Amino acid sequence: MLMLFVTVFGLSWGFSSGNLLSATACYGRSVELPSYPFTTIKGPLYFIPSDRSLGRMVMDEGKPKDPRITYLRSRFHLTNLTKEDDGYFSTRQDGLGFSRLFRLEISDCAKKFYQGYTDTLVYNIPSVAHFMEFTPELDSRHKPMILWNRTAFQSHDERRGTVKSNTWKISQLTQADNGYYIFRQNDSKLESIVHLTVKEKTLDYERNTGQTLFIPYPTSGGPWTVVFKPEMTNIPEKMLKDGQVVWTNNRFSGRIKAQDDGLEIDFLESKDSGSFEFRDLKGNLALIVEVEVNRSESPNHAVIAYAAMSVGALLAGICCCCCCKKCCCKKGSAPQTEAAPAVTYHDKTPGTA
Repeated sequence: MLMLFVTVFGLSWGFSSGNLLSATACYGRSVELPSYPFTTIKGPLYFIPSDRSLGRMVMDEGKPKDPRITYLRSRFHLTNLTKEDDGYFSTRQDGLGFSRLFRLEISDCAKKFYQGYTDTLVYNIPSVAHFMEFTPELDSRHKPMILWNRTAFQSHDERRGTVKSNTWKISQLTQADNGYYIFRQNDSKLESIVHLTVKEKTLDYERNTGQTLFIPYPTSGGPWTVVFKPEMTNIPEKMLKDGQVVWTNNRFSGRIKAQDDGLEIDFLESKDSGSFEFRDLKGNLALIVEVEVNRSESPNHAVIAYAAMSVGALLAGICCCCCCKKCCCKKGSAPQTEAAPAVTYHDKTPGTA
């Protein structure tokens, strides 16, 4: 029952190491402060932020110095909690030694939603909510921006969705929509918080060396900037810039093609293993593709065919040369006609000397 009570009111008590009393409370809510040290100690009491910045006095002589500390039903309460209230209460401004007496931890206590790139979120707004605010972080550096006012519809900021009949709908989500959506009642009292986180989508491919890889572009968005991170070094290498191939120092030069519907890489090598990150024009991460290129154990038919054609052409050339040489040799060694033997004539006519 005690844990149920703690959960409902967003507050949990306990003792940390060194018997330091501690409590956890929700952002925007209130926390009841323990009688010790807030009631029993009459000297100065300081708050020391968790970021170790200089402490500030919050009570002295049993009286609050912070306007958010109220006294109700014989107890002090710290109201309208913020992230800056995460820290320690101490009798010393530097918080050193054993001066720390109470530890307060602030949780956002938000309803967490995880959506994919270009997905849609639909949320039912509490009927008592009159305002919807947005802030990237729950800290003093980011002032919440009012997106919706139930009584002043003209003030509705549709850059982060639309509200109809207590239903909030936001489409085509990107990381630019990440943050906290705060719903407050008419008196600005916190009603609920939605923490939205938009994640990139993922794909995995496994190929063998010599094969072709085709990666389809995300279904909406673009033109895309693509960065490749090799598995061995994880050092980013830009492959595409706004849809155009970057040829300078491109490891895929001569093998990469930017098609209308995707990215194609031919004749994969084992060193091509790694991840491809696709970002839109605003730098939002839409897709991460993990590629594993294995050394091929079976013969690559395309390579074999190419090699066979090359060898065939070489052999044909050699045969042609041999035939030509043989033909020439035959012509040079043909038998010649023997010369007729010399004939001597003797004149035997009488009276001739």
